This record gives sequence, C-alpha cells and structure tokens, in this order.
Amino acid sequence: MKKLLLLFTMSLLMSCLDKNEFENQNQFQGFFDNEAFSKIIQKDFKIGWSSLSQHFSEDLGMNYFEFPVIFSDNSNSVKGKYRVSFALLVTLKDQNNIEFYAVKFYEEIKNDTDFTKDISFSDTNKFSGLIHVLDKNNKLFFAKKMNDGAALDQHLFYNNDPEESSSNSRMEEDCYTVATHHYTDWYVNGIYTDSWLDYTSYETECSSYFLPDLYLDGGGGGGTYGSSTGGVAYNDCGDPLHGCIYQVEDSPTSLLVISPDKPIANMTNYLECFNANQNAIITMYVDQPKSGYSDAFALTWSGAVIGHTFVSITQGSNTSVFGFYPSTDDTNTSSPPEPSAMGDDSGESFDVSISVTVSGTVLQQILQYAIGRPSNYDLDNYNCSDFGIAIGNLAGLGLPDAYGTWPGGGGSNPGALGQHIRSRTSSGNVTIKKTAGTASSNSKGCLIQID
Repeated sequence: MKKLLLLFTMSLLMSCLDKNEFENQNQFQGFFDNEAFSKIIQKDFKIGWSSLSQHFSEDLGMNYFEFPVIFSDNSNSVKGKYRVSFALLVTLKDQNNIEFYAVKFYEEIKNDTDFTKDISFSDTNKFSGLIHVLDKNNKLFFAKKMNDGAALDQHLFYNNDPEESSSNSRMEEDCYTVATHHYTDWYVNGIYTDSWLDYTSYETECSSYFLPDLYLDGGGGGGTYGSSTGGVAYNDCGDPLHGCIYQVEDSPTSLLVISPDKPIANMTNYLECFNANQNAIITMYVDQPKSGYSDAFALTWSGAVIGHTFVSITQGSNTSVFGFYPSTDDTNTSSPPEPSAMGDDSGESFDVSISVTVSGTVLQQILQYAIGRPSNYDLDNYNCSDFGIAIGNLAGLGLPDAYGTWPGGGGSNPGALGQHIRSRTSSGNVTIKKTAGTASSNSKGCLIQID
C-alpha cells in the first residue's frame, strides 16, 4: 500500500507560532464555525477549548491542535456495530488563517464495556474501527481503518488542480463516477430504529482511492452495514474497486399519540339513542400503522405512528362511532398516565374491521363500559387498542392482548390486533372485512327534527 504525503505550507509555519498565545487568548473559539460543524456532528455538543494540546501527524504530514468534543448528554451515538464519537483538529497558517476539521471515530462495538475511553486522534492505542477526518463542508479529508491500534488501511484525500498537475492525461485516466447514497437514520425517542435510502447521487471523482463513510470490508467499500436491530440498514456499495459514499443524516423523532380531532364532551348524550332492550351491531375498526403487517409502529416523514383502534355501535337508524384517546397532544412512551378523552371517529379510515351482533343485555354492558371508560390513558398499559379489545370481548369476540413493542416500551397495538382479525374468517354473526375503507357516519335516528 502506498503512503500518501500531503505537503501544506501551513504545516511548515504552524510550528513557528506561539501555542501559548492561543492558549491565553483562545482565538480558536472565535474562528470556529459552530453551525457548520453542527451539521456534521448532529448532536448537542460543546468543544473543550481549555484542553489544548499540540501534536504532529505523520499520516497527515502536519502539525495540529486537538480539542475534545463533549456531547451535552454525555453519551456517544451508536450506528449499527459502531460507537461514534468526535474530536476537533485545528491547523493554522497564521493567526487569521485557521482550518478546522472534525474527527469522527467509528469504534467497533465488541461488548458494552470494552471501548476506548477519551479517544483522541493523537492516541489510538487499542482502537478498532474507522477514523474519518472531515472538513467543515463534511468532505472526507482523511480515512483510516484500524484493528487493536494497528493501521490496516488509510487514504489521504485532497483537491487536485489540473493546471498544477504535471500529468493531466494521467489525471483523466484516474477519473471515475462515485455514487453517494443519502440515508436518513431514524431515532424514535432517542433509540435507533431504522435507516431509509432517500436518494442516490453521482459525481465524477479524480482521486486514486476513495474510502466511503461506513466502510466495512473489501477494496474501497464492499459489504453491507448492519443496523442495531439486526437487519441490513445500508445497501451494498456495488463498486468494490472505487467504493461509495454513505452520507447519513440523523433524524430524531418521537412516538406521539394525539388527542381527538373531534372530542366528545358527554358520552351519555353521545350514546343516548341506543335501546338496551334491543340487539345491536358492534364493529371494531383497526387502522394499522403499516397495513397488512403486525408492526407496532411505523415511520413516516411526519414522525412515528402507531395507528388507531376504534368502535361503532349500530342499531336501526342509529350509529355512533368513537375511540379512546389521551387528552393532550404530547403523549409518548415516557409520559406518565394522563386523563383520557373520547373522540368522534365517524368517517375515519381503517384497514380491517370485525363486526358482531349482540343482544340488548350485552349492549347494556358495552354502553356502561364506554360511558364509564377508564379515567387515564397510558400508551404502554391502556391505550385505544386496549379499549377496543375490552369492548370486543364484552361482545364475545375473544380478542387477544395483541402486544407489541415500540422504542422505549410496548403494549396492545393496532398492528398486531389488525393481523389477528385478518387471520379470522366470517362465521355466524361475526363479519370480517379485510379491505380498507372508511367508518360509518354518525346518525341519531331517535331524534325527531321539527321544522
């Protein structure tokens, strides 16, 4: 493997500058572009400006100052099999010409306790994984792959100016197209959940080598990158000769449940038209987060969703559709139980439904349960699906708990409940509908309108 040397004028002059002057005046901090590096680091952070240390790198062929990057939550990110941390490198030509570089450490996770503490670019003893040096535009400047402190491969990248090159034709021969795969990593309630390929762009590169971000095995970027859930998060590069770039943006979101769009102020009045001495049809509607799947939640560009379960009662010309909700719009897995609310779900969409005819006696029990609903909503312990399952089982449907997990918790959910209903067939007085539709509209035929 050839070792690339980068000769910069700044590296020759830097050692002549007075380190103590910058220690005292802290001029680095004034030149630092926090906004640009926030796009690279993508977590709340601060720079340990007081921890100034000067070093020389044979890999980079230059002197540099190094500062630690400290996350506000005192934790490092995890991407698949890597623990990710950062440092800041500073090189300077003079006091008004300072270059900043982010060092991104991808340390292979071997177990929960075996990792490098206080890792730095100047001390990579026992480090295993990848080291990337990025400029403020998030361009790869240097990359190095290591195992137990030993370098396995490294590449130094810098812009080549054809006018300054002594061999333009050779430069053209080295040009090739490199694919950049743009991904979004989703973190729901702070927990890595999935990675989406947004799009792929292509650019002509004229470097001898190109080490991709999240590089694993093979020449220049073969292999796949596994997610922390065990699946393959990032597609195979497909170009083992030149490799690819994986540009990944972190997207934090929350698993939120909102209050009803149409709250019901009084359930007794809402259900006033039903006669407990007559039969009625009870229908449970399930809007799955991912239609046809038991997933407890699904990611959308607007956030993470868990779907909805709701109920209707029909008796003659009377129909009422309703569901169980939290009373506020910020309920998530970390929220304590909060007051519940009932919502008018007439005309809402659903993926699957189950209906059953019940006697007046059973209808009376269902009406009493709906009117005297549990006073608290708890996403993990009693949510809209728990309410629907309770109504369905009062109607004799024998529904299961339909438990599933989501980031930070788990509980009964429309995904699992919908798939249970899909597994059943219509029989007797039970009707299953497995195609999507919209729920019935409300109708109060018992009320006589006088013109």
